[in-house]
Amino acid sequence: MFNRIIFSKRIKQLRKCYKFTIIDFSTCFKIVSKTSVGAWEKATAIPSADVLADLSTFFGISMDWFAGFSNIPYTNESIENAENFVLKKLIEIDRDTTYKSFYPNEYLNAETRKELYSLPVRANIVVLSHCGYIPFKEDELNYKPKAISKFENAVKYKANLIINHLYPTVQVTSNHKNILYIGDLDQLLKREITTPIYDIESGDLK
Repeated sequence: MFNRIIFSKRIKQLRKCYKFTIIDFSTCFKIVSKTSVGAWEKATAIPSADVLADLSTFFGISMDWFAGFSNIPYTNESIENAENFVLKKLIEIDRDTTYKSFYPNEYLNAETRKELYSLPVRANIVVLSHCGYIPFKEDELNYKPKAISKFENAVKYKANLIINHLYPTVQVTSNHKNILYIGDLDQLLKREITTPIYDIESGDLK
């Protein structure tokens, strides 16, 4: 039976792990409103089966973990499903294939990806793609000059935002968060960082 109390705690844990506000979460996830996210966290509502599957695909996390049937968040199947969805999305919105210059071949190749990147890191890459790279490419379709300028400066700008990791009381705007996510994504893809930046398994709730 679906455990709404465990789900409410885990969805909140996941949101905070990625430093999402409720508005950030609903904006990135797109499928649900901030009211729905708030109701989930208060355990006054639960997602439909379809939305739960979408959450699994967005975060690379197994539906069993969300539902309270398992204490293991990542499985090979949940990660591979999430990666396939992201890669399909990249191909759809990035027809000039510039993503291939940002995502290294060792990540784009399924076999080397399994060898070189852990499941938690691969989950981070999926989420950061949704919240960082993909929104910039979507902006580029509509506002190409502005989006290109923003994207070219994204990784460089990340260095200026590192202070927000050191001093979490500093307020970060939503636009700055998107740029920060791209910087984090770049470091994970290049394996400059080999452990998850956003680690739900380090929390108290398992």
